[in-house]
Amino acid sequence: MTAMNIRTSFRYSLKTRNQDAFSLVEVLATVAVITILASGAILGWGGIKGASESSQLRSHVQMLNSAVAVYRSSGGDLSGSLSVGEVLTKLKSVANEESAQRLNGYRGATIDQRLRAEPQSEAEAASSQPRAMWNPVRMRFVIASGGQDGVKRFVFDEQGESVDPEERAVALALASQGGGWVWDYSEFQVPEVTVGELPVLIAGTLAGPNPADALEVLELNPPQFSIPGGSYEYSNFDLPLSFENDNPAGVSEVFYSIDGADWAIYSGSAILVPAGARVAAYSVSLDPDRWIDSLPAAETYDSTFVITGSTAGLFSNPVGGPDMVTGGWGNYFTWGTPATQAGFTDPSWILYEGASFYDVMPGEQFLLGTIEYYNGTINGGTGASGLDLAITLSFAGGSQEEVFQYDLNLINSANLDGNTQAESADYVQFGEIVGTIPAFLGGVEYNLVLEFGATTENGFASIDEFFVFEGESATGQIYGTLVPAWGGSSEG
Repeated sequence: MTAMNIRTSFRYSLKTRNQDAFSLVEVLATVAVITILASGAILGWGGIKGASESSQLRSHVQMLNSAVAVYRSSGGDLSGSLSVGEVLTKLKSVANEESAQRLNGYRGATIDQRLRAEPQSEAEAASSQPRAMWNPVRMRFVIASGGQDGVKRFVFDEQGESVDPEERAVALALASQGGGWVWDYSEFQVPEVTVGELPVLIAGTLAGPNPADALEVLELNPPQFSIPGGSYEYSNFDLPLSFENDNPAGVSEVFYSIDGADWAIYSGSAILVPAGARVAAYSVSLDPDRWIDSLPAAETYDSTFVITGSTAGLFSNPVGGPDMVTGGWGNYFTWGTPATQAGFTDPSWILYEGASFYDVMPGEQFLLGTIEYYNGTINGGTGASGLDLAITLSFAGGSQEEVFQYDLNLINSANLDGNTQAESADYVQFGEIVGTIPAFLGGVEYNLVLEFGATTENGFASIDEFFVFEGESATGQIYGTLVPAWGGSSEG
């Protein structure tokens, strides 16, 4: 049956072309397919009588993986989370008429329509009996001992399975039909997990004088994640994530990596995962004579980014002339020597009071806090002209916090005869209303944009300036908006 399928494939190619010969590329592609077909991977399992069930299972898995290689090299698609049965159905399919006319290489089924998988019983799955499973990351069948339910054997069902023809991608497409043999290539992308540098692979020690010995080596199961990947409210971060080593005791240990960092050995305690992080983990063999390392399994933990928390402020780094006089601490700062000769007893001062915020989304304005400012009358040369303000956002439900830095200018207006109250008012000015340190919230880089809001009596404000009348105090609200640093959508 194999030879007949090959002849049919060649006859079809010759029939549908006006040319009298194959291109070199097409010949090489077809030879590669014939080589695998001739190895006995297609349509039957002959010549394995008398072998043990475990040896037979390994042989069948090898043959199936050869069939997978033929299927994929001929435009077949095995991406996604497929079951063993779904993979077998695809391997039984043939290219439909439209794709067969454009496809160079093998167009038929790569396994017998009668082949089916016999799953393990519940008791067999709970034992260490070898089982075959489909690995969607490696795009091949693997054998494991323990872990999830698998296939204990592949058998023939004389009734067979009826499978409809399918559309297949074209790996080689004719680019010029003007008498030349010019071909375009479109590569099939094979999914892979690449996170950081893997420790030295144990698999290299498996080579030996007897190749049959390698068939006895089983692949470890990847670790199980205690929290599945997905989107979670930002207040739940950092997430406490742990791994379960779903392999026989003593044969492996778990390594993990967060966002591509170096691989670290898992101690058994939960690790803290920040919002937006991608975590990978894999099982490393401690018994290379019987087991090889698993592939990394990976999950991504995004944030729905609805935040609740509170703010705090900290003044620092005042600047001014050589006679500058300052005082205060934390969220309270004073500057200047009071003009006692004119009857004034207090320096100028500023106080930041934090606020709480609830269920805030990106792009939504919310109250950050208030600034109370006293415009004291001070001696010339003793005042400050600026200072830094750090605003800290602390998020409820975890230890996460983000700090934003702002420059404040302290502007002292001249008190001249004939000036109005507004003209003599001193004021606080934000040098830049966009936070100079971006935050990474839910895996997206954000800036915190400030704006002054309403003020109490004796004060008034614009977007970035807060004025207070001479000798008076007033309180002004500060609002913030989280905006993506790159200026695009605010979805986190």
